Amino acid sequence: MVNDKLNDVMRKLRRYTFEDKIFSAQYYSLKASEYIFLGNRADNYYPWEVEAYILFCFMSGEGYISKSINYSKDWIDLLKLYDEINNNVPLPEKTGSGGYEQYIDKVITRLKLLEFDKQNFIVSHRIYRAYYIYNYKSKVLNLQAHFLDYFGVKFENFACLALTLYTFGETYLKALSDKNNLEYIQSCMELFLKIPSLYPECVRNLSISYDDFINIQKKELPNGLEDIYFSFKYFQQFPFVEKDSKQYLVVPHLVYYACTDSLLFRLTEGNNKLRNLIGKEVMEKYLYKIIDDSFQFDKISKEIKYKDKKLHTERLSPDVIVLENNNIILFEMKLTTSPNALRRSEPDIYEKVYDMFTRHLKQLYTQLLVYNEYDPFNCGIQKDNIYGVVVCLNLISINLNRVYNDLKYKLKLNDEQFTYLLRHIVVLDLSEVESFYLNGVYLLNALRDRSECEDPYSFVFMAKNYIKDSVLTKNNKTMELLQELKVKAKESLATLIK
Repeated sequence: MVNDKLNDVMRKLRRYTFEDKIFSAQYYSLKASEYIFLGNRADNYYPWEVEAYILFCFMSGEGYISKSINYSKDWIDLLKLYDEINNNVPLPEKTGSGGYEQYIDKVITRLKLLEFDKQNFIVSHRIYRAYYIYNYKSKVLNLQAHFLDYFGVKFENFACLALTLYTFGETYLKALSDKNNLEYIQSCMELFLKIPSLYPECVRNLSISYDDFINIQKKELPNGLEDIYFSFKYFQQFPFVEKDSKQYLVVPHLVYYACTDSLLFRLTEGNNKLRNLIGKEVMEKYLYKIIDDSFQFDKISKEIKYKDKKLHTERLSPDVIVLENNNIILFEMKLTTSPNALRRSEPDIYEKVYDMFTRHLKQLYTQLLVYNEYDPFNCGIQKDNIYGVVVCLNLISINLNRVYNDLKYKLKLNDEQFTYLLRHIVVLDLSEVESFYLNGVYLLNALRDRSECEDPYSFVFMAKNYIKDSVLTKNNKTMELLQELKVKAKESLATLIK
């Protein structure tokens, strides 16, 4: 039934020319930008719904109506298809072994893959993170040179492109959200779409031909239309599409992602050696840096080597160790990302992901139990005052309840040991850690509250809930960098607004 409705939507979309559909895509993409810029739902135009609509527009091909669209009627009919698509989300069928609860876990995981990163995407934090990563230089790795060699342009240019669009968004989308006048929307969009012309080298790297896009996107759609909603969408890498010698900024709201996180995937695609080196050499140091620059601690230590007393072998401590108010926080950085196989719900992929997170949790739990063997501060902290944080580059939205219980089973923990594990070790996305340390908010207060709450599984780490308990000393280095880039972005934007 759902597929019949989606096929009907595709048939209706074929009535419209490519340019008509692109204009409607840009309209909804700007609406999605309101969600990113202003934090409001913009009449429920969520980014992941917009992306599904846009992909339907693309996969429907060229329309057979050659006349100009009638904006009093055809425009409304075209926009109505947005609701038809998002009211008919095809859920996967229950196949293979496992009970109904496991099936629901899989469905929820696929749904959350669409939205989780967008909810945690704070443009200023991602720009700061990306600036550190892509300009990293050491004796072991010169990622700045590698980035320049691969993309042919410095990351600063990508950052300025993203921030120029961001500056426009802050200034104009507030007004746009109060307007329903089509001419006004078009004038705002025309200015918005001129911004990329300021950064041609960046746009070249973020562009793809229409035919190439269709060819690579089809590989993510083995089951046809029913895969469109959940599939990885290459707009995240290529927000600009070229067709018939014209270039279109199809998804303005994804330029920020394409200019930051997506570049890391492209830089390391097919190169696991480089990816692992970035995880060990760059991301661990980045985590240390944002904590160190925050001054939200008494003492801090990087990863250290120590002698295992039982096995008499050399081992490594967690990546970052923090002493704060007679409490210890252990941080372990993991370069996790969501595999496309998870979006396609491929066989065994869920078990592999759960096994990976169980290993991460086990590693930090084991390190926590022997903390006094490598205590860099010689402070003799009691076990009840030690907390562990597994920090994921991109936290996959799986059922963490199951991860904790899997580890309980594997380690044969009794109830007391399991309660300690559950209440003292947490898995967080890097963006959640950034929201505390880049804003001068104490993470320890949230860790304590979670350890004492009735249901640790449902506890949400929201930095804004702890601002009143913190001395707001925002990361000055973060602010200085962003201010410098924003000045350049505003100067660029001023050349268009005269």
